[in-house]
Amino acid sequence: MPVTRHPYRRADGEHVGFLDLVADGSAVPVTLLGSPLADARPRAEAEDMLDRQGLSVLAARWWCLLPAVIDRGVALDVRRPAPGWTWRPVLLVEVRPSEVLVRPDPADAERAAVVVVPNPVADLLRREQP
Repeated sequence: MPVTRHPYRRADGEHVGFLDLVADGSAVPVTLLGSPLADARPRAEAEDMLDRQGLSVLAARWWCLLPAVIDRGVALDVRRPAPGWTWRPVLLVEVRPSEVLVRPDPADAERAAVVVVPNPVADLLRREQP
């Protein structure tokens, strides 16, 4: 199913996600992370979903494959997980066009630890616990 990705902005101009336009005229609402919010649906429904949930979904807990302890100042390549890494809950600190900054949740001793995840995140971040 060929798609074309277009940035989507709310009426106030805020970039809240993307619409993957499908050849049949439907659209898939996609987060700023490149993750689909839902399956293809009529374009107006996809736009409404992005208006309502495009940014709020980013405030939720996400999951990232990480080591048990993240040492501050150590660069992690999350694209190449080491043996023993597990899916850990994270919060998004900042979403940029080319990368996403995340921190473990709860942070406790790792409060200053921030991990850089390339954006779009593909399978590197998940909304559901794996």
